[in-house]
Amino acid sequence: MPLLQNRYVTHEIHKMGAELFIATALTMIREAFPRTKIHAFGAGGTRTFPAVVYFGADSGDSIGWRQAAGFGSIFLPLKSQRAVIWNPAKKAPRKLLGAHDLEQLQNCRCPACIPNKSIADKLRALQGSFYNRSIHNAWTIENQFRYWPKTRSKMKDFIAEGNLGAQWANAVFRLSS
Repeated sequence: MPLLQNRYVTHEIHKMGAELFIATALTMIREAFPRTKIHAFGAGGTRTFPAVVYFGADSGDSIGWRQAAGFGSIFLPLKSQRAVIWNPAKKAPRKLLGAHDLEQLQNCRCPACIPNKSIADKLRALQGSFYNRSIHNAWTIENQFRYWPKTRSKMKDFIAEGNLGAQWANAVFRLSS
């Protein structure tokens, strides 16, 4: 899925948009091979996995959890990365944790967060250790399906409402018409 990171793409794909291209490809592959297991290599993070599964993948993998941890970010289910450490003299490289994010983090049951009772302790643990961010991110990727809408129809509505980003919503709209 390097297309999602705006790596090299052909003019046609760039014009179409990576998300629509991937959604179209997965839909076509699923229609052509309905009983075949489809794996999305490098499927990204917590906003990409549910989309590629909705569009036809059975599984996926990613190194994104490790890369995010290395750059001071954490994953939260169904959201983009959130920065927990950065050079305060510069603008944060990612979105920062908001009130709803802190509520999710407070309820996190990953091995890095469980020993820390308060949100302040959880944040200190995540800010102070690449290891803790890595464990948190890997656990979030592994367990995120618990937060997904429970039916295909509800997943379609969830994506169409823009909850995974405008480009995935556009892909749902374009492929549903």
